[in-house]
Amino acid sequence: MPLKKEILNELLEIPDISVQRFYITPQKDLVICAKSTKEEIHCHKCGKLCDKYGMGQSIKIRHLPIFGHRTYIEITPPRGICHECSNGSKKVTTSQKLSWCSDQSKVTKAYEQHLLLSLINSTIQDVSIKEDVGYTKVVSIIDRYIGEKIDWGQINQIGLLGLDEVALKKGYKDYVTIVTSKIEDDIKILGVIKGHNKAEVKEFLRSIPNKLRKTIKGVCTDMHDGFVFAVKEELSDAVIIIDRFHVAKTYRACLKTYRMQVLKQLKKKLSSEKYAEFKDAIQIVKNNKNGILTDEEKAKLRPLFRMSPGLKKAFSFCRKLTNIFNSHIGTKKAEQLISEWISEVEKSELTCYNSFIKTLRKYKKEIINYSRDRKNSGFMEGINNKIKVMKRRCYGIFNLKHFFQRLVLDVQGYALLSIKTGL
Repeated sequence: MPLKKEILNELLEIPDISVQRFYITPQKDLVICAKSTKEEIHCHKCGKLCDKYGMGQSIKIRHLPIFGHRTYIEITPPRGICHECSNGSKKVTTSQKLSWCSDQSKVTKAYEQHLLLSLINSTIQDVSIKEDVGYTKVVSIIDRYIGEKIDWGQINQIGLLGLDEVALKKGYKDYVTIVTSKIEDDIKILGVIKGHNKAEVKEFLRSIPNKLRKTIKGVCTDMHDGFVFAVKEELSDAVIIIDRFHVAKTYRACLKTYRMQVLKQLKKKLSSEKYAEFKDAIQIVKNNKNGILTDEEKAKLRPLFRMSPGLKKAFSFCRKLTNIFNSHIGTKKAEQLISEWISEVEKSELTCYNSFIKTLRKYKKEIINYSRDRKNSGFMEGINNKIKVMKRRCYGIFNLKHFFQRLVLDVQGYALLSIKTGL
């Protein structure tokens, strides 16, 4: 029996207790009866050491499962009396606090962290059912470990600040702004802002402490006016980088619209057999995103471009701009090449890029800033994918507090809990 107690003590990995005995309930739960080996009892009022004053009430606390069995620790904590706080017949007594269990909690801290790990990429309902723990209990554990907003005191530096918007509902309704921080491969969720307007974003940016503002290396965003102008007004020294992939999406959309117009005309003009001959060429125009063409692809494109010289020009301009963004050049060279690109497009009399050129001129400096260090918000697209999965998994999350907590768990839960557990 002593050997078994030693083994259980090691398996539990709980400080300041000694296993006395254990038994299996009819429900196959393992109950471990233990006693406290800690001597000190601190008064709950003044915090000073108390004298021992009997034993408190026996409590049963859920712990990590052992050998697949639900495990409970049954313990009777000693009580102490504080003579300084006591007044005559009115005695002030305190039960000894258990370092391995949160106040008023019926589960150990280790089991709380186990539940939080189980929640990553899962739902509260699933974890509640699998672990046979009440739904509200799981929610209270989340609240204990993850606040409803960022604690700036826990952040040392921000690095690359990211701003992006997502819709809480289908049909692009109820937008929220996701604020992130990236330092090398370390990504943190800094905030979930209701709305995506300038005033709402400014209010959040204003909440960033001055010492942390100095650690912002750049701000990555799309071409949403609310984000760009909020950063300009609140973080005037920050380098704003409009993500190249959002820029590419915009000019490729111009090519797509023009391509569809040209193909619609060709479909009317040519027989179905003749039009089918351009199938491979159409796919090349449609799918070429890296700006590089093989000799075989060039050969397939020639017949299509002979039929539509305008499409050839539009496709060539799209590739040329992609190659500028793909080149490792500085901001001065990038500005020169982009200015030359705008001039060439305007001289060609193609109108399909007119709206994009207007946008390009408006955000030219912020777009060119990408060439400074080639920073982009690709990491935010990964977070957006997590958000989409999280919304489907949870059938939508409309409470911003819960949205923030669940996103923090999914994105940085493993790192967060390994720090708390010291793994």
